[in-house]
Amino acid sequence: MPLRFTVTPLPKPWPNLSTLKRWFRQFVESRNATAAERCLVTAIYAEADAVQLADMLFAAATDHRFIGGGHTLDFTNKALEALDLVGWNDKDLVASVLSSLVPGYADADRMEESSSWRHPIDLVAILENAFKELPNILEEGRTKRGEEKIDGREHTSKERDNKNEIDLIDILLGDDPQLIVSVLLDGFRQGMSEEELAGIVAYVAALRIAQFNIQRIYRLGCCSAYLHVC
Repeated sequence: MPLRFTVTPLPKPWPNLSTLKRWFRQFVESRNATAAERCLVTAIYAEADAVQLADMLFAAATDHRFIGGGHTLDFTNKALEALDLVGWNDKDLVASVLSSLVPGYADADRMEESSSWRHPIDLVAILENAFKELPNILEEGRTKRGEEKIDGREHTSKERDNKNEIDLIDILLGDDPQLIVSVLLDGFRQGMSEEELAGIVAYVAALRIAQFNIQRIYRLGCCSAYLHVC
């Protein structure tokens, strides 16, 4: 593929970070990768720190549902981890690494635009309704499990209750999207933490792979072996 060249920052005086973040998201929304990249590079040279840059990237990566089949978030996370290892002091390096992500943001598939996410069940509508309820439900759950902040960190005074986890796993392995969303929200409402539910969801994802049809696994293995030989 041809060489890739990093775009230059916007002309000075540079706008503040909140403006650059808003422009970045707008250009990603309109699929203008070059303009979005320029906003990101400007933020980097304007001394935005790692946390601010991560916020800028993840905000755009989550404006749509599951963009790029989830790969966009994965690539972003790995790029940030790589820069944590090599350091954030070299602005040219940071700009080169992070700006390379931008075409994947602007050009990625957006699942709410996919027929498979809209028919026969409108998954996006289910999610949107859940997100409206989520802030109040999370607060209700924190109150129920008796969290308090000590030294800036959340602590809970309630022991974890595992008795309903098997039922929850069975539902998550099912094929009723509305029921799945409802039980996850109810888990938060009953006092389960974000980390606890995320752990259960990750475990269920591993179980789904283990339950793949054996013929499908065989075909995938053959394809992988063929590609490796090639």
